[in-house]
Amino acid sequence: MQDDLKYTLQDFTNQGTTYAEAIEIVTYAVKIAVAYSANTWSYVQGIIKRWINSSLFTMAEIKEYQEKPKQKYGRYNKKPKEQATDWSQVKAKESLDNSSNLQDRLKKLRDEENVTN
Repeated sequence: MQDDLKYTLQDFTNQGTTYAEAIEIVTYAVKIAVAYSANTWSYVQGIIKRWINSSLFTMAEIKEYQEKPKQKYGRYNKKPKEQATDWSQVKAKESLDNSSNLQDRLKKLRDEENVTN
């Protein structure tokens, strides 16, 4: 575990994070694990790995990421359903368009009749 901790700190410091901030980041990951009653180093490593894979190397980025609401699409949190098309509204709009179109065509025909008479 001691070597894992050393390599984890190096992962952050290699990306420009200060050593003190890297320690703060690992401590924050441990606090999150404890809050979820997951008191294992592998759980903490999973949290840190997710941050590294998401290119989060500062406390500010990590806290912003953690505070963002998560969208879950599991069994109980399903994707939003698509809205069904209300065909009565579509048909009503089409009939209004057709009605005005017919009136325009009739007006043109009447105008043509008046010109020829």
